[in-house]
Amino acid sequence: MQSLALPRLKKTAGFFFILAGLLAFNLLFNLFYDWSGITLIVQIYAYVFSFYLVFDFSLINLDEHEEKYRSAYGRAGENYLFLEARVLPLIIIYAVVLIAFLIQEIRSPHWPWSVVMGMLDGRNTNLLVYSLFLLFALKLKRDPFITIPLFLGLSVAYFYLDLLVRSISSGGGLIQATMIFKLVIFYFFLFYEFFARRNPFKLLGTALAVGVASYALFLGSTVLIFDRASAEGIGRREAGMYLLRLGFKYPINELKDQVMRSGDPEYLKEFLSYARRYRVELRYTDEEWEGLLFSGTIDTAEMIAAHLRQRQLPVEYAKIVDFAERRSFVIGSHLENAPHFTRLAARCVKGNEADLERRMRAGNPRFARWGVSLAGESRSPLLIPFLLEHLTGTDTAMAQAAYDALAHITGLDPRETMNLKFNDPEAVTAFKDFYVRIRTGR
Repeated sequence: MQSLALPRLKKTAGFFFILAGLLAFNLLFNLFYDWSGITLIVQIYAYVFSFYLVFDFSLINLDEHEEKYRSAYGRAGENYLFLEARVLPLIIIYAVVLIAFLIQEIRSPHWPWSVVMGMLDGRNTNLLVYSLFLLFALKLKRDPFITIPLFLGLSVAYFYLDLLVRSISSGGGLIQATMIFKLVIFYFFLFYEFFARRNPFKLLGTALAVGVASYALFLGSTVLIFDRASAEGIGRREAGMYLLRLGFKYPINELKDQVMRSGDPEYLKEFLSYARRYRVELRYTDEEWEGLLFSGTIDTAEMIAAHLRQRQLPVEYAKIVDFAERRSFVIGSHLENAPHFTRLAARCVKGNEADLERRMRAGNPRFARWGVSLAGESRSPLLIPFLLEHLTGTDTAMAQAAYDALAHITGLDPRETMNLKFNDPEAVTAFKDFYVRIRTGR
């Protein structure tokens, strides 16, 4: 018996060739250039191609061919007809989306696993769902004033549902339930034409069963990738982080060594956030924590320090201040906006006040401002004279920072209690008197 799909595939051959040419050009362009314009053109054409393919296959009337397929293939004939007339175009669209994303991400350090995981969990397959909604709307055979708003409404609703899934930060059971719900929606519309005319309850039950089975397949594939991929491979990383997002804790201790060796601040940040969320203690030694602390930028050090705020990490004063001094020369280092890192460094200041003062006098403005904050966090009275110099200086921002540091050290707040400007002579006198009392013991 002649295939129903073959004539339609021949009819769309021109679209296939144009798409293949665009994909090939996009591949060559992405290998050597970094511009998203070509990728955008390919994405737009992929939508046009997919919707045309769905429209062409929607013209196949299942009722007209059901008897022929049943005669040719027996009881399985209906299933063959359904696969050929409805599932095949979706498989083609899925393949197009996969190839397009592989080309789009060809220069990504996480290629191809970021694409594979995106296809498995549905992040990259919205076009497939929109095509299915179009098929559903076309098969209703209603007035365009009904089918067009219906198609657009379903697509927009699904788009926002997908955004909701991506924005769920709590992870765990909620995101798993939402993913299963998305799959049930997909299979409900896929099977609608096949089951609705016979048994609507069977349609819903089948969609639910296949949706749960598909999620189990996705979860099993993710676990398999995590277990079988190379210990240092991107595949293990991508699968492990997704399992953490789904609420599984066990990858944390499995990934901790890879995180430490990767040197990737984004990886480290996400990993630490899951460790805190699931309250899993990371069994790094003090030396390993110190290595992570000084492994990258100030932002990375701030993340580590925030994670260690309840832990007494024995960091040497010279190491942490040297690190801050070096990073202060980097534009946009955010040294002055790293409160947890500053508090960690403040633990080491006692006994090193003279060296800190010397470094602040010789350092650049960013380091000096951080040093003032550090002096305040250290609560060392020995630094009060140095801070008073800045409080009475001409740099307003530095004077404000010095006041805050002095207030932290002394517990005094003349600006609030005496209604003074922060650098008013009476405020300066109040801090000086405190220092004299501390030094004289009176």
